[in-house]
Amino acid sequence: MNINQYAVYQLKESAELAAYRSRSYQYLTEHHFQVIVQNYQQAYFTKLFTSDTPEMIRKRLEEHRPKNFRGRPFGVGDVIVINQQGEITAYFVDKDSLVVVAGFIRSSSSGILVTLDTKNLFIDGCAGTWMATEECVVESQHFFLMQHEVYKEKAPNVIVDASGKLVSTEIRKGLDEDARKKILDYLHPPLMEKPMNQKPSLHQMEHYQKFYENGEYVRAVESTTEQNYNMIDGCANNLPKPRIINGRESVLDKLRIRQMAREKQKSSQEQSADMERNRK
Repeated sequence: MNINQYAVYQLKESAELAAYRSRSYQYLTEHHFQVIVQNYQQAYFTKLFTSDTPEMIRKRLEEHRPKNFRGRPFGVGDVIVINQQGEITAYFVDKDSLVVVAGFIRSSSSGILVTLDTKNLFIDGCAGTWMATEECVVESQHFFLMQHEVYKEKAPNVIVDASGKLVSTEIRKGLDEDARKKILDYLHPPLMEKPMNQKPSLHQMEHYQKFYENGEYVRAVESTTEQNYNMIDGCANNLPKPRIINGRESVLDKLRIRQMAREKQKSSQEQSADMERNRK
């Protein structure tokens, strides 16, 4: 089960970004300002209801400020980031519309959905809500130590990745070497050992398998005439092999051997028929 969530991002509180606060998307575009997560900080994080749409979220935040909403009042210039079934979409809050911002969060960059400011995070498989306390980077990916917001130090911590997906539980000593090993196990899960291919036992072999087991398809004839499979040696019923003359098998020898095989097979069939009549 995936838990759907959304977050609100606001421009960071820095002097160089002050001129871009509460501006329209057109203004930012005209002034070549990049609407990317590196320029923003998370102000709110909560669960996404099944019926929620970006417009409904905007209206709800404009009408009522949640208690755990941090930062400036919600409004134009903010970005709503929705994580729905693992698909992340960012919406810039413009004056009269919501503008989809492609690349606001890039999984291959330092742009992440979860940050050290994250609070009220729902984690699939973990009860309650969680807040970020530590961060580490392993193989260029961000991971966060999350603490339960109610039980605090009394409950074991957990680790999530940048999208909020659970990585490991029962973390009691922070992001130490043991925790990093668990992250590496998450990144590189151990491969399941495949059983070695075993040749089927002789009594399980299908007729066609005998041909390939002996290395050449032409031994099909021999496998139909030999009484025992372990006597298949390239010579039907132990008949002689054709001579090699000038690098090629003798055609006359092959014809004689074929005739001998037919006669031997016929004789065997007649003996079987006699034995059957005697039983009756």
